[in-house]
Amino acid sequence: MEWLLAARFVQGIGAASAVVLSRAIVRDIASGRDAARLMSLMTMIFTAAPVIAPTFGALLVAQWGWRAPFIAIAACAYLMIVAIRQNLVETHIPQVTEHPVRQLISSFGEFFSHRQSIFGLLLLLLPPAGFLSIIAVSAALTVEIYGYSVQAYGLIFACAGLSILAGSALNRLLVMHFDQLQLIGISVAIIFAASAQLATIAWLDSAPFWWLWSCVCEFMFTIAILMSNTMVVALDPLPRIAGVASSIVGTLQNLAGAGGALFAALIYDGSVRNAVIIMAIVGLLTTLIFLMRPLIAPGPFVHHPEELARD
Repeated sequence: MEWLLAARFVQGIGAASAVVLSRAIVRDIASGRDAARLMSLMTMIFTAAPVIAPTFGALLVAQWGWRAPFIAIAACAYLMIVAIRQNLVETHIPQVTEHPVRQLISSFGEFFSHRQSIFGLLLLLLPPAGFLSIIAVSAALTVEIYGYSVQAYGLIFACAGLSILAGSALNRLLVMHFDQLQLIGISVAIIFAASAQLATIAWLDSAPFWWLWSCVCEFMFTIAILMSNTMVVALDPLPRIAGVASSIVGTLQNLAGAGGALFAALIYDGSVRNAVIIMAIVGLLTTLIFLMRPLIAPGPFVHHPEELARD
């Protein structure tokens, strides 16, 4: 077990760098609407993967035993190496003019000097805490409280993954007709509708399962629209430090998501209320942050299509 945990730790380091670099590459080659379309595809993958993966892994274990998921991961890693070597070109060669530590500190300062980036970061922080909290307790909620079978749980959980895919596909169309602020406003309105219903369910401590899970799927559907457009808003003012900016956002997102999942597991007591309360609160707080935009980041959003790092 110790060797397995150590290997998974190393694997996590590699996975973290991939997430950061892929977002930075999008900022290197695109801005504004073009970046939003690319980020939408990436958000679909990043968000849907932890939702769909447990179902996939359970099927592999059921068919071929506990080693099967690790073999699948190794095969995927090999395919990624081949794909990167054959298809990925350098998008940004940095100009190192100072010590790396000082450069990192100055990059952090530049990120937090842009109010637009801070606004985007705040909107990106909360949703992962919401959807990972429901992921943490979804099996207990579905099987223990509502009495569905484990097989049915897999199909029910897949609905949440499909909601993310549908939201991402729709966003790739919407970005051609609406700007980022409009799409963020639309997604926040839908999140508010879902969260207000979940808050009502938490207050009642009871609800038909179709109502509860439709609210969860509505939340997941909107996440794909909100996070892809908000990521563009956060990174757009920072073409020269896209990698550091991406790492700041990703690190804080993961901390928030892990915190939401941990807190959900700690407070879960077999009640509907404690299963959905975190997602409800997160959605309402996201709405509040959006309404506070005139105070956090007033004025129109800044884009720098003429300052792509690849140039």
